[in-house]
Amino acid sequence: MNIIIGSLEPHVGKTTLCLTIALAAKDSGKKVGYFKPIGRFELDETGARKNDSDAVKAKKLLQMNEQPELICPVQLSGDKLDRNKASELKQKIMEAYQSLSNTYDLLVIDSHEEIYEWSYVGLSLLNLATELNAKMVTLISAADEKSVYDQIFLAKNLLSLYNVSSLGFLFNHIHPEVYDQISGRISEFTKNEEQTILGCIANKPELMAPTVKQLIPYINAEILSGEEFLENIVTSYLIGAMEADEAIRFFRRSTKKAVITGGDRSSLALAALETDTSVLIFTGNIHPTDQILSKANNKKVPCLLVQADTFSTVRKLTKKRILGEFYGIDDPIIALWKDALHEFSSSELLDFIR
Repeated sequence: MNIIIGSLEPHVGKTTLCLTIALAAKDSGKKVGYFKPIGRFELDETGARKNDSDAVKAKKLLQMNEQPELICPVQLSGDKLDRNKASELKQKIMEAYQSLSNTYDLLVIDSHEEIYEWSYVGLSLLNLATELNAKMVTLISAADEKSVYDQIFLAKNLLSLYNVSSLGFLFNHIHPEVYDQISGRISEFTKNEEQTILGCIANKPELMAPTVKQLIPYINAEILSGEEFLENIVTSYLIGAMEADEAIRFFRRSTKKAVITGGDRSSLALAALETDTSVLIFTGNIHPTDQILSKANNKKVPCLLVQADTFSTVRKLTKKRILGEFYGIDDPIIALWKDALHEFSSSELLDFIR
């Protein structure tokens, strides 16, 4: 039987969890594939079509031989589907599924947004789950206790309405201290609702943090030094715009940070290098001194140069939250997610994927 990772809201870490589960199952000796029935394609700067990015990523990470067009058989450019084409698209989805299921012991099935997306044309994962021979893991990400109950109750009723087999609920993006405070009441609630809690993936900043390498295209940065350290994880952004004595106290408050400052602020850069810094970003197209580059290299801190001013650079980095993603099998974030999965998940989930 396969596994679907679904949720009632977007951007809660479905694809990251799909890939983590797939890699963990692969480690146990299973032949594991990734399947995303409906996704999105984009156009590059030349107008050429680019396949769904999750399918491309999964193909690389799981070393799948199939092309992205099979891994994600229906790829859209917008948010609408023609009802008249629903039967044709479903056939395409099922043919891709049959091909993959003949190859893999376990398929980890992803959704683009919510589990009910495309219900109006009968192509949501709720509609397809039974035919995909899959059990549903529902991700819950909520800011308060009431929202947790609402999501569990709504998901339970949706799964029941569509006769979808549920493996249980997994909490994500919820601070472990908050979960500890309410876990007893949640357990009682889910017991009364005859639902299973599969665990709570701790809300550790490093699990969602990007690497230095992932920041580069957002700020159009030039790599000055430390290219071998671009996999450093960045959990916060600090502006270096104060006196050096004050700066070092300020910098010590944050770990795994990006420090953004002018290339002419040598004292600030040196102060940052005395603390836990992941990258130095020099702004205004002003190069730092060789002394800074040398010390940064010794500290395993890459140095980047951008043409924009400091505050414009910070705005680019913080306007939209940049989330960490898996790009290669050796990415350090993969090990962090695997550890979190084994640490915080129940035996029901781990036994299912082994």
